[in-house]
Amino acid sequence: HQMEGSERLVVRTSKGKTLIFQPLPEPTGAIFDTRWRLTRFLEKHSYGSGLTRPKNTDLVPGADITAAFAGGSIEWWFGCHSYAYRVVGEDGATLIDADGTISIDDAALSTENSCDDQVSLLPQQRQYLDFLAAADRYHVFENRLVIVTRTGDALVFQRESTSTEAGQPGPDWTRVESPGWSDQPGFSLLLPPGWALNELQGIDSYVGEVTGDGVRLMFDYGSYSWGLNPEDEPEHEYLVSYEDIGGLRAKLLLPVKSPSGATADHPPAIGVYFHDLGGASFNLIGRGLTPDQQRVAVGIFRSVRVLE
Repeated sequence: HQMEGSERLVVRTSKGKTLIFQPLPEPTGAIFDTRWRLTRFLEKHSYGSGLTRPKNTDLVPGADITAAFAGGSIEWWFGCHSYAYRVVGEDGATLIDADGTISIDDAALSTENSCDDQVSLLPQQRQYLDFLAAADRYHVFENRLVIVTRTGDALVFQRESTSTEAGQPGPDWTRVESPGWSDQPGFSLLLPPGWALNELQGIDSYVGEVTGDGVRLMFDYGSYSWGLNPEDEPEHEYLVSYEDIGGLRAKLLLPVKSPSGATADHPPAIGVYFHDLGGASFNLIGRGLTPDQQRVAVGIFRSVRVLE
């Protein structure tokens, strides 16, 4: 290997490959007085050669983990933003020090849940709790926060900025109403600029589409709407979560990955399902969306409201 000034490290392997490493920026800024959104996990992975490197795992849309830090407490939110956890230092002890250390071994955990009582945690939300319990130190690089555990794993956060990055409706979105069908109540939802809701011809249910920016979401409002059951599509891997949306219990279906058997003509779905809206069920589903498109779709899902 060789150092090229102080700018980068160049390593040439025995197989003729060249690895180039850039130095990390100097830690800047503080962890406090802001809200952070988890973007990925870095899990230490060991190889037979004795080398280790992090396994990079992005957060799936819908997992939605945000956190705020103070010297004597840590608060975080999962999915429904009023489902809050708070860790407080015993007898006012400091949990997070300005020198970059974290110690929550003796902290007391409290929860506040104003969502549906049956809200359940997704696997990545449980993984976050495991990592946080082992937190040892942190570094802030401008708008990025990295929390490192005692075992060398890490949580990577981005300073929270726009609503759409968080799977929430944006401030410039417009509410659009649909009258419904037959004796069913209508519904409304928020859409980004340039998006539209269009009715389509149905047979025994009220159907339509929500379109914009190359995305097409289909809705089905009737007695036979698909309940977003993962077992109906075994070729795809899904996560299911439940949230309170507009005062109603809603089911979210989130794609994880598609095995090699998945085909382009049947890509994985992402959707929301309400079991009972005035006697009928309702779903809104998209397929084959990119991660950025999925975050926008989840924001639309969370904006659905039933008209009185």
